[in-house]
Amino acid sequence: MITNQHLKGAFMVVLAAGLWGFSGTVAKYFFNKQVDPLILVQIRLNLSAWLLLAWLSIKQRQLLKIERQDYGKIIILGILGMAGVQFTYLYTVSRVNVALAVFLQYLSPVLVSLYAWVWQKQLPDFRGLLALILAITGSALMIMGPELSLEGIPLDGLLTGLASAVTAAFYTVYGKQVLQKYTPWTTLGWALLAGGLPWWLINSPRRLLAQVNSVETVAFFIYIALFATIIPFGLYFAGLKRISATETVIISMLEPVVAALTAFWFLGERLSLSQIGGGLAIMLAVAILSSGSISIAQESRVEER
Repeated sequence: MITNQHLKGAFMVVLAAGLWGFSGTVAKYFFNKQVDPLILVQIRLNLSAWLLLAWLSIKQRQLLKIERQDYGKIIILGILGMAGVQFTYLYTVSRVNVALAVFLQYLSPVLVSLYAWVWQKQLPDFRGLLALILAITGSALMIMGPELSLEGIPLDGLLTGLASAVTAAFYTVYGKQVLQKYTPWTTLGWALLAGGLPWWLINSPRRLLAQVNSVETVAFFIYIALFATIIPFGLYFAGLKRISATETVIISMLEPVVAALTAFWFLGERLSLSQIGGGLAIMLAVAILSSGSISIAQESRVEER
């Protein structure tokens, strides 16, 4: 029986997926206006961390506590996982169309499953093999398009798109170790900060301020911190408390759909029929893994963002 709590949880996940999907289009709009992707990564990580940690210090101060022996884990998760995911995904958005960037990152649950199959000796069943075939086929169709050629796809954008799937998969697998001990908010807040601080060695405050040159740009940075990071995370985790992980993963597949539609409406980006078919194949692969018996894949979309 579907309860009000169940419907509320599903609606929260829908909102989270919609916000994440639309954020890629918003980011691409500002990249087209010469906002530096490196600056955006730096501001997103640091501003989101400061806002979230400040909120926790006021509302739930106890969640700020991290034991000394776990500092290294948080730093690794923040730099290799959180910062890695943000940089590779946003840089990909700046180089290729939004839908391709999102669908490439959506390969991460498949990579998590491959990790389970190879390193944890969880041999794939028929579902797993079918999902792998669908994911590979879908990726090829998305990348090569109707001409079945890589011509026109920037190599750096393609490589960072694939790297975004790898870093998201790493964040999922490694993040599970930290989440066994700390809450998602504790993990997210400190990982964002750990991932954001090293960027100050790359971009000086003067260079950052040079990018903050209009009210519109300031509003964009605040939007990314709140509506592309903190709020959708809150909605996603709140929804996850009310519905199953499988339902959450499947509902979150609205994200690439929203990304593709909003990029078409606002930026004029188009996908060919073969690319649409490739995207559907990737989403079907994730759905199969989510409803199967591989638990680590089932949770990959819960923790990767």
